[in-house]
Amino acid sequence: MRRARTNTPLQALALLNDVQFVEAAREFGARIMRQGGNSVNEKLAFAFRSTLARVPDQAERQILEQIYTKQLARYLANKQAAADLIQHGEKPVPNDLAVPQLATWSTVANVLLNLDETITRD
Repeated sequence: MRRARTNTPLQALALLNDVQFVEAAREFGARIMRQGGNSVNEKLAFAFRSTLARVPDQAERQILEQIYTKQLARYLANKQAAADLIQHGEKPVPNDLAVPQLATWSTVANVLLNLDETITRD
């Protein structure tokens, strides 16, 4: 079984916005925070390996670091946006994790889960 590559907007809308996918990204973000290590770099490497079963190259690591930094600044400045993001889904939101950080790691997780390399097989 193989999923064909596509660049249709409907796929992107579903994978990036559907409640089920946003909740899955939040749960993966919580896992990254709990199991990924102590530093941002360790967490990024853990997330990448967990998703793609390989180590990120230098360019991929830099892009993920930029996403992390930009999203953390965004969610620290707008805690309501962070709370709104992590509220999606049926599973209760973890109350032991900081909301801006969880929203940030959820966004990083969402990026990784939506890579073409993640959703298709070659």
